[in-house]
Amino acid sequence: MVNRVFIYGDFTEKHKLPFLPPPPRLDDLSPLAIEILREFSPSELIGKIYVLTQSRNYQPVTPLGVRNYSWYNDYRLASIGKSDPHFHFTVKDGDKWRVLWMRQESDDLGPYMAVALRHG
Repeated sequence: MVNRVFIYGDFTEKHKLPFLPPPPRLDDLSPLAIEILREFSPSELIGKIYVLTQSRNYQPVTPLGVRNYSWYNDYRLASIGKSDPHFHFTVKDGDKWRVLWMRQESDDLGPYMAVALRHG
């Protein structure tokens, strides 16, 4: 059996980062989860992006479906220099990981969206 490790949170731009932790959600579920696929050091990783569905399950983001999320559009603008270039994944406990890139990858189940994160 393979143990899958996830981190939970949301994507944010640096200028939109809250000074205080967000208020707790009633269901305490984060809108996004990242399954850690590869770790290069304690501060760098690549993960598979999952979104919380209306049925309260996490599903992998597909390359076609990712365009429907505002956080992906914010990332694209940041990556081409049209907005704050400091785009982060803010973990549920407030820890921040800088987004280095997002791209399409695939495995035995098909294509998915991956993200590279660096702590700090």
